[in-house]
Order: sequence, then structure tokens, then C-alpha cells
Amino acid sequence: MLVASHHGREALPVKLHWDQQITLGKLDALQSSRLLSQLSRRYRMHLSPRLRNQIIERCDGVPLYMQEICRRLDMDRREGRSVQFDELPKGLLGLLASRIDQLEGDREIAHIAAVLGKRFRLDFLAECSGWDKARISQAVEHMRLLEIIEPVDKESGEHEYQFSHQLLQEAAYLSCPRDVRVKLHQQVVTLIEERFPVWISRHPGDFATHLRRSGHYARGARYFELSAREALKVSANRTALRMADFGLASLRHVDHEVEREVSLLTVRGQAAFALEGHGSPTAHESFVRARELLRQSGGNSPDDPEDLEQIFLVKWGLWVGRSQRYAHADAFALASTLADIAERLEDPRYRRLADYARAHCEYWGGRIQQAHDHLDEIDPLNAQMMIEWLPFSDHPQVTAACFQGWALCLRGDYQRAERHVSSAIRLAEKIGHPGTLAMALMFAAALYRQLGHVHLAARHAERAAAMTGTPDLQLWQISAQCVLGWQRAMAGDHAGLVQLRDSLDQMAELNGRDRFQRPVLWYSDACIELGELKAAEEYLDQCLVIARERTTLFLPELATQLARVRDLLGRPASEVKALAEMAIVQSREHGNRHQELAALELWLTRISPNDQQVKEAFRRLLSEVSHSDAPVLVRWVSLLGRRLPHSLSVENEA
Repeated sequence: MLVASHHGREALPVKLHWDQQITLGKLDALQSSRLLSQLSRRYRMHLSPRLRNQIIERCDGVPLYMQEICRRLDMDRREGRSVQFDELPKGLLGLLASRIDQLEGDREIAHIAAVLGKRFRLDFLAECSGWDKARISQAVEHMRLLEIIEPVDKESGEHEYQFSHQLLQEAAYLSCPRDVRVKLHQQVVTLIEERFPVWISRHPGDFATHLRRSGHYARGARYFELSAREALKVSANRTALRMADFGLASLRHVDHEVEREVSLLTVRGQAAFALEGHGSPTAHESFVRARELLRQSGGNSPDDPEDLEQIFLVKWGLWVGRSQRYAHADAFALASTLADIAERLEDPRYRRLADYARAHCEYWGGRIQQAHDHLDEIDPLNAQMMIEWLPFSDHPQVTAACFQGWALCLRGDYQRAERHVSSAIRLAEKIGHPGTLAMALMFAAALYRQLGHVHLAARHAERAAAMTGTPDLQLWQISAQCVLGWQRAMAGDHAGLVQLRDSLDQMAELNGRDRFQRPVLWYSDACIELGELKAAEEYLDQCLVIARERTTLFLPELATQLARVRDLLGRPASEVKALAEMAIVQSREHGNRHQELAALELWLTRISPNDQQVKEAFRRLLSEVSHSDAPVLVRWVSLLGRRLPHSLSVENEA
């Protein structure tokens, strides 16, 4: 067998009839994540979600770069050095610098281009270099032939180029003497302000970089914050996090900028929520730091409304993190603090946000009736909740509308729940925030799962998957792939269960959260449908242990599913009955009609078909909910109209 390689920059001089020709390209985000998982296992390293994202983003799909960086991290760890992620490994730097050295007399242009950034305009390059047009063109063509840069297609007609890889740009930048770099950055700032002021509003992050590297730290921090906020508005979450980090780094060189630092920390925290989930350690660290800064500056009980507003934003970020980490006591306490602050502010939107925070805590604590009533009072579809300067990972008004739709479903108001979630999707489309739209679509998919509409759940997941292919929205992409795997499994395809398990592994790697803390019931559904009952029992049992400890929303549904699985496995009838009783009691106590109906159905089909008291309770509860064509409703109605099967039950054992 003969294996040959070719760089591919030019066509082969003769036509060769290969058995197989493979064209190699960059790895996509998912492939990069899988390779990084293999490397972390090989080097026995634990990578935080933040560090994983940084490595994947920086290596940009090149396996060699990823391996070299992981090897460097492993050496730092073994030799007791602190991790210096921003520094390129010497071997990799030498490899990349050798590419720049091949330019010989044109290296100066590569240095200037690197100072301008990963992407640069030809007219900027000409102005900063002072070279004539012919010489510039020759140097640019030289860099293009060596695949150091590549042209950027633009409709505006401006000639732009970009480095073929971020690390090549870094290598070119580092090979330029530091004093020369500083002068070039100063020259670029002057050029942009005097000749191209409009460019600043289009590229505030790039302008901030030039300000910071030329010594204008305070101004740089201001533009970094502007860039971070603009990026967060369009779900460019990695850019938002990077810009916030750069802004905070700039402020280390400046005194008395507490307000700016707190503002940057709130943006950083929300970007981390979007990338790592609401259990993000990066986000938690950011909001805790912001709270400490406010305390040190004497901002605990200010009379100035602007100070109160900033305190509200910090407390809001802390609440978001606590509310979905099952820290119920902390979340309720923070919601109460938000309500106290909102009472001292004139804008009613603060009060609505605080009321939503309380309802949100009630929802995740399983108190469905209370959450339903409070969300109805807020009326998020019609009452304005959004504050312009509040950074967010998911738009609060759309999120509140989604939770209201779910509360309606669990209270048994099915037709209104479906209409409500559809309205939430339309509101998300109107707002134009991709992360929020993906969230609304996934909320709808989960709602349709409860109603038994497999095809509608899959349709919404397909739409979410189609719009979340970027690394910025990877959490929603993985969630959507879970649902698509579930759909395949529910159709009897074992490959769907494999897809689900892969997605669960990816999610655990990405957010670093215990996979049993937030149950993924798509997975247990798939296991049950495909007969993998022991896998379902093990998963549900561990999830139920956590749910019972913390009294969460999932407790009744987990108990019902586990009871069903144990009955199918032939476990003792007393265990099955105890779980069903737990589900019924919990659902009834908190007004969760939907899960109470599901638990009563289990009782009548698997435990005691002739229990007249339960049958009457089931009939009465079914008469209190709104009916629709949902498969689960059809099944429940037909259950009362047919003779119930007699199963092996506690009755039979007696």
C-alpha cells in the first residue's frame, strides 16, 4: 500500500488514479471537543468548562496545536508551575515562527498585519507601513502563497485579509519587538480616530485592543465593555466573555474604576452562563467578585438609584446561578433581596423581574400552584420586563413566558399552555436573540414530550439544532441532539440511544455538572422504550436520591417513572407502590395536576386496577383539566372508558 500526501495549494501536474483521495480540513467544534476529551484522558488532566472552551477556540480545529497546548499544560502541572494559558508552548511557537521567517524581507509587513489583528484591511496596512502600493501587494502575495494569510470575501469592496489561523497571528505578533508593537498600536489609534472614526462603532473590541496595548487602559476598558455587551445581544457569547476578560485586565492598570469593573463582571457572568450553563463556576466567581467590590466601595445601602440599579444587576446574576443549582434557600433569599431593592426603585420592570425570580424559585422547588399564580400576575407576554442595561444569557421576559407555559401544562391547562409556548417563540423571534429563541424552542419540545407529541417535540428540536451549530450555542445544540436521539429511540432505533448517551457525555464535559442533578428524562424514556430497563432504573434511582434530598420539581415524575421501571423488572410490589404513593402525595401537595394524573394512571394500570377510590380521584381530576388532542389526554380518557387490565399487584399478592 502506498500513502502519499500533497499540500493541495496547487493542482497536481499529472492526473493520478488514486484508490481513495482524502481532503483534510479543520475539525469542527464537536470533533475538537472529542479530541480534547481523549487528550485530557491521555494526560490525566481535569479541564474546567472554561479552559476547555478556551483551548477549542484557540486551536481552531487544528489537532497538532491542541496536542501541543495540552502537552504544555501537562508539563506545567507536573512541574508545579501555574498554568500560563496565554503563552504559546515554545515548540509550537518555534514551529509557527519558522513560517513567518520564510517571509525574509517581508517579515515587517507580517508584524504590522499581526498588530492590526487576526483580520485586517489592506488600506490600514498601507497607512501603517508607509510602503508603496507595489511593495505592499508583493508582500501580501508572498504571505498568501505561504498560507500565512488568506483573502476575506466582502461585498463592500474593501480589500481585507485574515491570518489563516489565530496562532499564526500570535506568533507573528510575538516575533515583533515590544517597543515596535506599542508604537504601531499608537499609530493605529491615531489613524482610526482621525481618518476612520466610523470604524470604531463597527469594531469596538478591535479598537479597544489597540487602546489597551498602547497604554490607554481606562478608555480600552470602556470599549471592551461596549463590545462585550454588543456581542452578548447577538449570542456571540465567546466574544463577549473574551472582551469582558480583556476589559477587566485593562482595569488592573487603573484606579477608582469600581463601577466599570462591576459592570464588566456582570457581562462576564452572563456570557459564562450562556457558554457553561447556570452552574458555571466562572459566572459564580464573577458575581461574587462584583458583590465584594460593591461592599468595599460602601454600596450596601446607598440612596442613589443608580447604585441600587447596579446592586440589583449583581444580585440578579447571583440569583440566576443559585436558582438552577438547587440551592433553594439561597435562591429564595436572593429573590427576597431583589424584591426589597425593586421596591426602592421607581421603574416597575424591576418589580416584575423580582416577582419572576420568586415564581422561578417556586417552580424549581416543585410548588407549581404558587408559581402558576404568581406568573399569571406578572403576565410576561404582555408586561414589559426587560431593562436595557441588564445583560442576559436568556431574555428574562421570554424565559418567564416559557415557565408560565410549563406551569400551565403542569396545572392541566393544556390548550392554553400550547398557545402560550407558541407565543413565547414568536416573542423570541421578534427580539432576535438566538440563544433565547433556542431556549424557547427547547422549552416547547419538552412541553410536547409531556403531552405525548413525539413529532412536535422533534420538529422544535430540529429547528433548534439547525440554528445552534456555532460554538457559542453549543449547550443548546447538545440539548437539541438529545431530543433527536430520543425521537429515534422512541421509533425503536437503538442508534438513537447511543446518540443520547453521547450527548449526555458532551454536556457533562461542557458544563462540569453532575449528570444526575438535572434529570434528562429523554434518556430514561429511550431506555424504557428500547427495553434497557436496568440502565433506566440505575439512572432514575440516582436522580431520585438527589430530588428527594432537595425536594425539586422532578420528584413526582422521577418517582412515577422509577415505579413503572421496577414493575417491569419484577421488583417487589411494595417498592412500586411506595414510589407511586410518593408521586401522588407530592403532586397533590403542590398542585401538579399533570404529574398526579400520570401517577394515578400508573396506579390503575400497574398496581391496583380495581381501586375504586383511586379511579374516582382520577376521574374527578381529569374533569378539572382542559382537554385537547394530545396523545396523553386521549390515553387517559380512554383509560376510564375501558376495562382496566389486571396486573400482578399488591392486591394479587394479598
